[in-house]
Amino acid sequence: MDYPSNPDVRLLGGKFTDGNPLTDTPPSWIPADWMNAMSDEVIEVIQGLGGLVPAEEDRTQLRQAIDHAIATRLLGRSMGMTMITATTTFVPGDHGISETIPLIVSLWGAGGGASSLSGGAGGAGGAGGWAMATVMASEVVVTVGSGGDGLEDGDFGLSGGTTSWGSLFAATGGQGGRLGGGAPGGPTGAYDLGLIGGAGDDLVIGDGSQPIARGGAAPFLGLGGPVSVDAPLGAGGSVLLIPPNSNQAGDGGAGLALVFWPK
Repeated sequence: MDYPSNPDVRLLGGKFTDGNPLTDTPPSWIPADWMNAMSDEVIEVIQGLGGLVPAEEDRTQLRQAIDHAIATRLLGRSMGMTMITATTTFVPGDHGISETIPLIVSLWGAGGGASSLSGGAGGAGGAGGWAMATVMASEVVVTVGSGGDGLEDGDFGLSGGTTSWGSLFAATGGQGGRLGGGAPGGPTGAYDLGLIGGAGDDLVIGDGSQPIARGGAAPFLGLGGPVSVDAPLGAGGSVLLIPPNSNQAGDGGAGLALVFWPK
């Protein structure tokens, strides 16, 4: 797949343009055959990798197909695996593998803690991001982010820590809760696949219709945590309104690293 080569499309710098009447720049024309090719490419992935029936109203099928392909390739052969939940040095020999073996490494950043602000307002923490890369086995420091503390009495929640594979790639932590909820973390560095975590909910009070702000969901790992209890791995902390005007703020979940290798 590539941008159309037909000069009648009127690309600007190799990209589509909306045009600019002030500079007499005409807008691009998008030909039907190019749009059909774009659709066919995406549908081929949805059907071929995901085994799904294309559905016009479902805008998650491309992601589902990629997730399915990753899981199938991992489960279709004998794999070794280790889970890393605290900062450590990964040494291939400790796992019986050599430095000529490729590793599939998945990282999750830690979730942000929830916040309780003055007057009973507050927000839930954002979830950490997810990043995956294929790397060659080597001795490397794996940093696992700590979940952010949930804070009460007018403070923003603390942000979750970043989980990293040496200096190669990382998944950043979610922002601590605040008015509007905490922003999520995301992938960074030389990753192959990555996803942004879920944002934390805003805690809205006044009519009692939203007494709980749920922490952001970590990619593949689940929803924000129960109120006043540490959130699941990578998820943002949640906050509960306690009438008339106070909250309980939960901590964000810690980060995580999963390492797979072929046997």
